[in-house]
Amino acid sequence: MSIINASTLQTVDQNAFDPQNIVEHLGFIPDIFDFLKNKEDTLGKSRPAVTYVVALTVWAFRQETQNEARELPKGFLDVLWKKISEENAGEYISELMEKLEPTMWNYFLRLIQGAYQKEEWSQQDLTAAALVYGTILTCCILMFWPEDSLVEIENTLQNYGLYRF
Repeated sequence: MSIINASTLQTVDQNAFDPQNIVEHLGFIPDIFDFLKNKEDTLGKSRPAVTYVVALTVWAFRQETQNEARELPKGFLDVLWKKISEENAGEYISELMEKLEPTMWNYFLRLIQGAYQKEEWSQQDLTAAALVYGTILTCCILMFWPEDSLVEIENTLQNYGLYRF
């Protein structure tokens, strides 16, 4: 079901994701920028890696879709976060993301695996990174995927208990 193509990620210029460019990419969707800022304490050591991969994700979706992002209801990210983190949907997040956006999810997993080992993250840092990124990736899917795919996405999210807000 993926929109993001592996070849898109192969064109990434790491130098194009310096702090200023990261802020610009995150600023494209202010709700994501604010959500990350609110989760700084939750993310712990994983914050820089998650911030980077979120900016890359926004960039990748914009590259692939060439569309403006659809607006989601105000507070949507916080509601989704609550469902994922507090209602045990987090245990399914990897399976769900693998089904919806495997290219981005696998890129994220490789990135955090390296950072987890190199920077000696705690298990809590690793879990927080996956939950925060899964929340944002789900949001990007809903914002960027073609409208004719929304029913399929809604059904998939509903199967995981994540769609009815």
